[in-house]
Amino acid sequence: MYNIVENLRQAVDYCRNNSEFYRKVYKNQESTGFDSIEEFEKLPFTGKNDLKRFYPYGFMGCSLEQVTGYYETTGDKADLNRSSRCSSLFTRDDLERDLIRRASGSMDFNSRDVVFNSLSYAYSCAAMSFHNAALRQGAMVVSADNESKLSNYRKQVDILTRINPTVIITAYPFIISTILQIMGESTEKLTNLRAIQLSGMPHSPNGMKKISRIFNGVPVYNTYDMVEFGAVSTVSTDGAGRIFDDFYVEVINPKTMEVIKEDGIGGEIVITSLNRQGSPLIRYKTGDIGRLYRNGETPYLQVLGRFKDLVEFKEINRRFTLYNFEDVFYRHEAVKGMYKPRFVEDKLTFAIDTDADNKEEVSKEIQKMIKNELEIDVEIEAVNTGMSRREFLMDSGSDSVKSLQTIENKKNEWLITY
Repeated sequence: MYNIVENLRQAVDYCRNNSEFYRKVYKNQESTGFDSIEEFEKLPFTGKNDLKRFYPYGFMGCSLEQVTGYYETTGDKADLNRSSRCSSLFTRDDLERDLIRRASGSMDFNSRDVVFNSLSYAYSCAAMSFHNAALRQGAMVVSADNESKLSNYRKQVDILTRINPTVIITAYPFIISTILQIMGESTEKLTNLRAIQLSGMPHSPNGMKKISRIFNGVPVYNTYDMVEFGAVSTVSTDGAGRIFDDFYVEVINPKTMEVIKEDGIGGEIVITSLNRQGSPLIRYKTGDIGRLYRNGETPYLQVLGRFKDLVEFKEINRRFTLYNFEDVFYRHEAVKGMYKPRFVEDKLTFAIDTDADNKEEVSKEIQKMIKNELEIDVEIEAVNTGMSRREFLMDSGSDSVKSLQTIENKKNEWLITY
């Protein structure tokens, strides 16, 4: 029988005995033993600043000879020439478990698959784990990488329309569909496509349904993964999802730091790795917002976005993530997927791509939808399909999506979501 308290106790003991950081953290504590979840919740949190202070090997829970993978978080996008100082080490067993988690979802790779993998391979385990999971099942894998000078999206789309893949693995599906349209192609040309696998970005239920409709109705699966852990949970278009058994997930109130016991209440996601050897983490504060549902047979995690991307409306004392907005406007048939939020004179404005002729009418309809459901006023500007993409390239001066900026509640900053 799955005994979560015993598994947590073993994970904490392993960290205390093998990790430099946790030896120091638990040194002055009388005991790290516990007999209940409530006692476990008294243990201190771990944060990204801790990773930086003990970079690169302070969290290592094994000998360096056992480490086979080094990855790190993206860090400060304003300084791409410097390490983020947040390393994540994987042993062979860690990577094997991550591979199994990705292969044990609903994708069910097989020898007839042609898998187009456009995730970033640089410093991240997601692309390699999906890559190896597909290879293990005999699939052919195209390692397209994320957009770079050697693999820009026009080149990717050119290859896509010729090899006709069965599976596309991507963080930005709407880039692919938009570039297809700009190049005079269509997703309908992808006649062999059977599934879209998303990774690296939260997508609302209506966002995933929109992706499915654009890509000929194929099922869409989204994996919540982090460099610090690998694949943590998964969800599909039909709403079915689960947290993998290698992790214990909590959601806490970001103000009181107390664990939220009620299902469906938003807070900060906190993760504990149960079987990790390379860089084990106990009660790691992710900076992500989520809701936890425990009532079903399998716990389900709904990821809503990053705290740094929250938009505050002081007049009504409420804060929203982009997830909240896109779940509304993706229901509108005219929305093609890409959008760009920005602040104009302290007012939140969304430029939303559409190929509809009646753009003013579309703008008013979406504005009304948001007002009715979120009870806030925002400006909607319906623009031609691909406009957000072109504006992004013009503003950033780069062909790489790694130059994306985040809102962070500051004026004149913006984020493009695909």
